[in-house]
Amino acid sequence: MPYTRQKSSYTTHSYVQNSTLFEQSLDIYHPSAPSKSLPTVILVVGSGWMGHRSIIYAGCSWWNAKGPRTIASTGASCVCVRHKGAFPVVDSRVVVALAGFAGLYTKSLIHAVAMAAGIYMGWTLMRRGSATLENMMEDVATAIEYIKDREDINTDNVVLGGYSSGGHVLTSLLNRPDILKKKNLPAKVSDLCNGVLLLSGVLGTEPSPTSKKPRWFTDIVVKSVWGSEADKVPSPVHKMLSYKPKSKTKDLPPHLLVGCGSETFGIPLLDTFFCRDDYAAAVKRAGGVVETILVSANHWTVLDCDELFVKLFDKFVVEGWPKVK
Repeated sequence: MPYTRQKSSYTTHSYVQNSTLFEQSLDIYHPSAPSKSLPTVILVVGSGWMGHRSIIYAGCSWWNAKGPRTIASTGASCVCVRHKGAFPVVDSRVVVALAGFAGLYTKSLIHAVAMAAGIYMGWTLMRRGSATLENMMEDVATAIEYIKDREDINTDNVVLGGYSSGGHVLTSLLNRPDILKKKNLPAKVSDLCNGVLLLSGVLGTEPSPTSKKPRWFTDIVVKSVWGSEADKVPSPVHKMLSYKPKSKTKDLPPHLLVGCGSETFGIPLLDTFFCRDDYAAAVKRAGGVVETILVSANHWTVLDCDELFVKLFDKFVVEGWPKVK
């Protein structure tokens, strides 16, 4: 079977009623010759959980959009979902340090205090209204509910997917049946979708149990995003390791994990977040079926690489993944 990329077109929609936020919007990608036998992939994209004030998401959209385009080029429809974003938290010690430098430079205590106050007030105003993880999960659940009600999309065969931090938000949501029920969605993941696709997903917010990497780095990153809420942010690989099926039948749909040969240009500390092999092992331990695909790309080039297209084409078109229940 020839590997020919299909062209696609998309339309943008707000999935929250009366919302004008770019963050709470989605793009529906239809290939030029869509196939009803292929799944509809709902792909939650990310930008390091950030996106408050739209400018961050707008800046990331040019590469985030490559993911749904590549998926749609296989002949499968794809929905690209954005959610409300966080805003970086500035440590008070950083503010004090900047104020100290200002004082040394101007030799004025008044200037130092004024700079500290200005930074604190300005940053506080910019962060006002930024999203919590709870907000993000609710947004994604709302988007899924919106998509399920559309007649122009095949919802008989749905794959839930996540790229980068979008993978973290999605997997966190799948562990929250209360939010799913609130949005009139099945609480059982295998009833919600036929498969889970994680593209270079953030699957650990702390080193996995088999990792020998230090935790201080992941703690700094997580706290810079969530601040005082950092301790409440789940780590998907750890949640999966503690997962207990609710019945004798399998609660988990088949998982397809796409990883990169070099996630973050080989920077070991950053690679801590992308623990696909440990996550795959945890899914198997929980009784799920999981496959791992490795492409020779990095986290920022994987979405548009030909190798990803070929391997997704093989899975969707040639092998018919996932099997419809």
